[in-house]
Amino acid sequence: ILNGDATSGITIIKMDEGLDTGPILSQASIKLEKTWTAGILFSKISTLGANLLIPTLKKYIKGEIKPAPQNESQASYVGKVKKNNGKINWSNSAKFIERQTKAMNPWPGSYTKTNSPAG
Repeated sequence: ILNGDATSGITIIKMDEGLDTGPILSQASIKLEKTWTAGILFSKISTLGANLLIPTLKKYIKGEIKPAPQNESQASYVGKVKKNNGKINWSNSAKFIERQTKAMNPWPGSYTKTNSPAG
């Protein structure tokens, strides 16, 4: 959401020693709607993953899936979201601020500070 991507997705992997580095068993993607917040996306993607897990496991157990290595050049690591990720920088574009408020909803939320005295 924050990057303005058109899609998101899930990948079911066979775990190995690394962090999210195992071979791919299955994948699914979802089109991001412009009105979605991170909370909505979490709900949608959780359902997407849950619906893909059982069929993937059944096919894997039957030997119908050949695990595929991940393309390391496309791998990225997303760090933990922190409270300060919600602070609005008003020098950013309006489009970025809109995406930021959606990406940080429900947590950590968006906020700003002013030097104005409380009225």
